[in-house]
Amino acid sequence: MEENLRKQIEEIVKLTDEEFQFVLTHFTPRTYRKHQYLVQAGDPAPNDHFVVKGLLKSFYIDDLGKIHILQFAIEDWWIFEI
Repeated sequence: MEENLRKQIEEIVKLTDEEFQFVLTHFTPRTYRKHQYLVQAGDPAPNDHFVVKGLLKSFYIDDLGKIHILQFAIEDWWIFEI
């Protein structure tokens, strides 16, 4: 995870090793099962997510039960609360 994350960040700004170690303190690696929800309806979504492996989908279900996909995040991409 660390190598891919650093590569993504350094596309914008170069970091020293010390700076990158500080950045890492703001990330918590987690593993999720297929079809597991990261956030439930009504819960706050305070975190951004960097996808190391797999795919994430952001969506909501309207009052009529229709699913609206907002975004996808593939490996080495970010996904944010919208």
